[in-house]
Amino acid sequence: MKKLRRISLMRIDLRTLLFIVLWQCTALGVFAQSEKPDVVLKGVLTEEAGAYLELPFQVPDNDIVEINFKVQYTGKGQGTILDFGLSDPMGFKGWSGSNKSDFTIRETGATPSYSGGKIVPGTWYFWLGVPESRGYDTYSISIHFKKRNEAHQEFAFGDNPLIEEAGWYRGDLHMHSGHSDGTTLSKKGKRIPSPVHKVLETARTQGLDFIALTDHNTVSHFAILDELQPYFDDLLIIAGREQTMPFGHANILGTRSFMDFREGFPGALTFNEVLEHVKEEHGLVIINHPGIYGGWRPKEANMALINAIEVVSGNTIARKEGNIEEALSGIEYWTKFLNQGIRLTGVGTSDAHHLIKIKTHDQYIGQVRTYVYTKRLSQAAILEGIRSGNTFVEIEGGSERRLLEMMGDLNGKHVFMGGDLTGKTGEQLDLKVNVQGVEDAIVELIVDGETVSRKKTKGDYLQEYKSVPLTGMRQWVRVNIRNKEGTLVLVGNPIYINWDN
Repeated sequence: MKKLRRISLMRIDLRTLLFIVLWQCTALGVFAQSEKPDVVLKGVLTEEAGAYLELPFQVPDNDIVEINFKVQYTGKGQGTILDFGLSDPMGFKGWSGSNKSDFTIRETGATPSYSGGKIVPGTWYFWLGVPESRGYDTYSISIHFKKRNEAHQEFAFGDNPLIEEAGWYRGDLHMHSGHSDGTTLSKKGKRIPSPVHKVLETARTQGLDFIALTDHNTVSHFAILDELQPYFDDLLIIAGREQTMPFGHANILGTRSFMDFREGFPGALTFNEVLEHVKEEHGLVIINHPGIYGGWRPKEANMALINAIEVVSGNTIARKEGNIEEALSGIEYWTKFLNQGIRLTGVGTSDAHHLIKIKTHDQYIGQVRTYVYTKRLSQAAILEGIRSGNTFVEIEGGSERRLLEMMGDLNGKHVFMGGDLTGKTGEQLDLKVNVQGVEDAIVELIVDGETVSRKKTKGDYLQEYKSVPLTGMRQWVRVNIRNKEGTLVLVGNPIYINWDN
């Protein structure tokens, strides 16, 4: 990932220390699986070569959504070879031979070689094939169950972070494949549903670090992403789907469980029940393109369980025929929520449906991007970074990375975008703004939704000191960055004052 230069007056040493403290206080890493397995199958191989064993074990009826298997045996590479397979009470689940000794079955997918689906309680069988045996080796199969409401569960496609380095990562949190209404052209030029691997290839050519493939209401694409993430080891894939409902659309990220979207249908979940499930599974909810499709209008929604909102969407830009200013209705909704005391992180997405241009102003993958500051590049880290609010949006960016940083200083306390400060009437909030990649930028300072100053700058980057008078009440402050032509290019997230009062 290309490094972005930082200017020295941003107090890099203080920033580094602050982020170390913040990240130590939040569980940003991949949550470790419990060391103690739920079931262990052990034995001694007395069978001759060519034998098969079925080893039974019980899956309890307590909402298991994932089972992981780890196999160890002696004599490997010394004359003993074991093959592995699996069946549940309904039948065959898969066979991996000797090529995998660690595999997982999930409701929404499985390690390649195996079939996912609902975890059926009852007697399962671990299949053990013995193509080669010395006749005296031992084996041990550790089985871990994961419950739907298990604390710190991680429904990621990769077990480990792609990059173990703190910094700004950029991605696109909303796009579609042929598992819903995403299209591309076939080899013969016909318009067809987009294969998932073509979507990922396109995202990588846009220089993205992470994406969420968010097909409508389905989780069928998860099984394919399980297979593709190891190949795309330079592109983090976040579990996602777009919950498409009559009162508006929302992206659900970070959880792989099916969430019934049929609001009002007998037996289906209410939207608030969906939000509760997402919270239990440490997922994240984003209000999508609130200014189109009739706007965001749920009859009842616990806004405290919603994490973010699309303030700029490629879908909206396309519908406004490329007019950026007319496409910023998401910012209007965001401002309204913030002024009501509803804290939402502003993000930007392409909502790309096509890998080809259908219309002149059609959206494309990476057209609108979200930058997130995180400790590492992993699903858990990106989601926590969005929750924390230290993010900004880039509109129609190119190959070069841009940067927008804002630090607030009040009574000796320093915070970055998404941070909280407490101040009294008449006190002054000092802001430092660092912009890179926008030459001769125009900086707009926004307080409680109102633009209070607009300043033209010179050079490739800038650092502005602004004193913002405080009212002693709840306030929020953020910045927009426009290019020298006046077009909005970067949207910053707020610093919050007196929100805990």
